[in-house]
Amino acid sequence: MHKSLSLVSRQFFSLTNRLRTDLAVLDPVRPLLPTLLRRFPNLTTIKITRYFTGDINALLSQIALFDLPSLRSLDLSHQPTFPSHGLQQFSQKFPTLKSLNCSFMPQDLGLIVECFPSLEEIDVNFPPCDEITDYSRVKAFASELKKLRKISEFIDALVNLKGFTCLDLSCLRISDEVLCAVAEEGLPLRKLSLQCCKGYGYHGISRLLRKCNHLHYLDLEGTDFLNDQRSFQKLHTL
Repeated sequence: MHKSLSLVSRQFFSLTNRLRTDLAVLDPVRPLLPTLLRRFPNLTTIKITRYFTGDINALLSQIALFDLPSLRSLDLSHQPTFPSHGLQQFSQKFPTLKSLNCSFMPQDLGLIVECFPSLEEIDVNFPPCDEITDYSRVKAFASELKKLRKISEFIDALVNLKGFTCLDLSCLRISDEVLCAVAEEGLPLRKLSLQCCKGYGYHGISRLLRKCNHLHYLDLEGTDFLNDQRSFQKLHTL
């Protein structure tokens, strides 16, 4: 005697549901979230990206109500605000989170360390307003996460490209530390554009020019601190 299709389907889904490891939470999914979290008990990754219309703090707090023993990774990239309260609630349930993506959004590095001391991977690329994260601050933050194996940050991506010859940072807010970090890596830059950049000064650009001996093209249009002939002459002698 054959089993009914509905019974076979339930058995089939009970098996396949346990195989699903990733869940992307989009705006239309929110009302179904409790059902989905109960249906997929072996999730390892939850992605909540570009969640603009709902309360992401409430969403994270809601997820924290469920038992997800395999959860290891959380992607919060492209958020308009940093969900401090929600992450605190979330971390109480999942303190051993291994991977966190906070790229393209405001960031509270201190709170991240407090909430997730067991992080092994974190992405803090491109904070808002095109501001490149302060290099020393990120290094200090990374040193507090004892298990951290990988940190994705804009400057790290740059210095790992040993054959990089052209770099365009136009209209970004950068710091002297960023330019010094690039300089110390000895990238074989031939072309560099800092057009309309803000946040750096003579120390950063002079350090870079001393180290980048192969530079053929340099765009400093809109640079505030180079506002007189003496500054240009001083820079020209490097």
